Amino acid sequence: MENTIPNLEVKEKPKFKWTAALFIGIALVCLFLLIFIISVVNRYTDTVEDKISDKARLYSMGSNEVVTTYLCEYEGCAEFAAGALKDKDTAAAFSTTLVTLLLNNNEMKSPKDIRYVKDGVLYDNTGAENTDENLRNLTAAAAQKVTGTYGSVIDAAYNMQLLAFYAPIPANEFADAVILFYVEEILDGIQIRDKVTSVETAEFVILCSKSGNGRVILNLYPGMDYEGAVSVAENDGIKDVLSLAVNKESTKNALLDLIEGTKSGAVTFNIDSEKYAISVSHNQTCEDYVVLSLYRAGQLDSAETTAFASIGAMLFVLCLTIPFVFFSILSVKRQHDKQIIREKNYDTKMGCPTLPGMEELIPKRIGSYPGSHFAVVGGRLKHYQYLKSNYPELAESMLKQVRRLLDMNLSIGEAVGLGNESEFVLLLHYRDTASLTTRLYKLSDYVTENIGNNQYNVHLDFGVFEIEKDCKEPPRQMIENAFTVIDSDTANSAITTVSVYNVIFRENYIKNAEVEVKMDYALQHDEFKVFFQPKINSETGAIDGCEALVRWLDAETGQYRAPGTFLPLFEQNGFIIKLDRYIFYKVCEFIGSRVEAHLPIFPTSVNVSRISAINSEFLNYYASVKKQFNVPDDFLTLELTESIATSSYEALNRMSVAFHKNHFLLSIDDYGSGYSSMNLLKNVLVDEIKMDRIFLDRGVSEKRDNVIMASIVTLANDLGIKVVQEGVETEEQLKVVQEAGCKIIQGYYYSKPLSIPEYIKFVNMKMDEEETRARQRTYKNLDDDDLPPETETDVKIV
Repeated sequence: MENTIPNLEVKEKPKFKWTAALFIGIALVCLFLLIFIISVVNRYTDTVEDKISDKARLYSMGSNEVVTTYLCEYEGCAEFAAGALKDKDTAAAFSTTLVTLLLNNNEMKSPKDIRYVKDGVLYDNTGAENTDENLRNLTAAAAQKVTGTYGSVIDAAYNMQLLAFYAPIPANEFADAVILFYVEEILDGIQIRDKVTSVETAEFVILCSKSGNGRVILNLYPGMDYEGAVSVAENDGIKDVLSLAVNKESTKNALLDLIEGTKSGAVTFNIDSEKYAISVSHNQTCEDYVVLSLYRAGQLDSAETTAFASIGAMLFVLCLTIPFVFFSILSVKRQHDKQIIREKNYDTKMGCPTLPGMEELIPKRIGSYPGSHFAVVGGRLKHYQYLKSNYPELAESMLKQVRRLLDMNLSIGEAVGLGNESEFVLLLHYRDTASLTTRLYKLSDYVTENIGNNQYNVHLDFGVFEIEKDCKEPPRQMIENAFTVIDSDTANSAITTVSVYNVIFRENYIKNAEVEVKMDYALQHDEFKVFFQPKINSETGAIDGCEALVRWLDAETGQYRAPGTFLPLFEQNGFIIKLDRYIFYKVCEFIGSRVEAHLPIFPTSVNVSRISAINSEFLNYYASVKKQFNVPDDFLTLELTESIATSSYEALNRMSVAFHKNHFLLSIDDYGSGYSSMNLLKNVLVDEIKMDRIFLDRGVSEKRDNVIMASIVTLANDLGIKVVQEGVETEEQLKVVQEAGCKIIQGYYYSKPLSIPEYIKFVNMKMDEEETRARQRTYKNLDDDDLPPETETDVKIV
């Protein structure tokens, strides 16, 4: 029996479906990756092109500045020659001047030749008509009636290349324009390669004129003679040059827009497969000139172009090998981020951390030394801006030396970094405030003694923020606190200051900051109000005048701020100038409205701060506002404090003369609080003195107090100076002042400072009282029928 094997159908083993899914997944990932990389490459390409354009623009700025400035000097020579020929009204004088200018003139650089144009014809300096065909176009250029540079021409008379500069001669019968010719070698004096080394990287550097069809005036650097370089001929037009260099119309139009405009810039493009950049640089002095420079992208930044090429080569590899792509991208990104962080956090030039670097370092160091007390110290070089403005290289050198000297004095765990420009940030161990302050003074002395340049002393100011164990402030705030106390320290006369940030300072700083934030808004929205405090004649009870004062009605709280909380700060930050002008304007506006309404007005004193008084425009403004509102002359008194007065009697006397010339009176406030009160009366033409409140305080002897006060009042009265005692609040004080012979009183005894409505009410009341007293005196024995009729009168100055 034959063994047989059953004829079974052999079925192929099915393939796993996950392989297809994997393939599709890989394809999708590759596609996504390709799209992602293309977008990255495009962004990177834009960045590279931006960098190339920026460098091309910066490279050409130097050559533009040197060349155009140099050519402007020669245009100035042409203008000088035109000015010399302008007034020559005889042929002999005109000819003689031409020869003189050519042979011997110290006011301009000696030209090779001088010629002139009349009615479209070119003449030489002998008056002979010039027949040189090469110079024919010069007459058309000169006919534009503006000073300009024609550029390089070949002169047959000299058989050489010359530069032509022309200038119009207005209103002259012999010539319309003069043309000066200089040998082209004058540019050798520029030594452009020595002065601007970046020119050597250019394919060409050409100087063009916007006028005259945009012709090329000079080919300053023709470039190397190798394949791909673009040749430029003299007197080609700008469009001709661009046609040689640029084959894309949009690029050419972008360049023409730059040329015809006023802003410098650069455009990138390709010649064959290589990238180039053309920069366009304008000159602010010679607006008709523009410099075009052509650069190879590789010459500008070989690293950027190499990276660009590398990315293109990597694209194929990245699409083939997914793991390599991912790891490469992550690696490049990681390295890029590290580089950015390093550049951000560390200044390689100075060799120390930057401000962001110190912000990261401070908490790390504090955490590494949990048993130590730390302080953040801000250090600022005094007068660094002066050195930087006048000696920039010396300033930079000193900054490096100071950083090195500070670093040499640090202990383990301490650090020094850069702040803003002339500032350093130090992280220091400390035991207590006193020892830290002593260390900082010694550190400043050490820097001063060991600095490399002895001609200029270097001193440091320090601000200290002591870091408490429970301090929650971020490092940036710690640093700002340290520098804040330097800014607020008023003891700037010392060689070195060390100021410590503390709770009291913080509270004051917050209060001052709140005032400074609101002050401009308050001024714009009329929150500052004018108050008047009357001055009373104690013998008659009548109003003698008033003083204008400022009060701040805070719209947010509805309450008045005490003047002491904002006026001293305004004097420090300079805002007092705006406030003084505002109050003076409001006072004049009020007086002017009463003048116009024929209502009584009283002489008014207005305070002037020290900062306002030394402002050069202060008196002009006050005089113009007084005139605007028709305030009577010699009606307003400007009050200065005695501290201003005693700073310079000579300056104050000049100010007094100026006050009187503009019909203002001068009052000295707080008289007697200074040390030279008698000198003030002797050397300054004062109209009024306001006795300080110290005269109301009792001294060691009541008799001595009264004698001193009476003698000052008597002396002032003899000199014709009005005396006002301020601050009188009680009957006893009034009696003392009256016994001393002072009649005019200002103080709460008679009236507090009043708002304008309250002041008007007070004036009306006093006027009624005065009128009643006057009628009683005058018509005491008359019947009503005998009284004179009332009549309308003009404004009454009381």
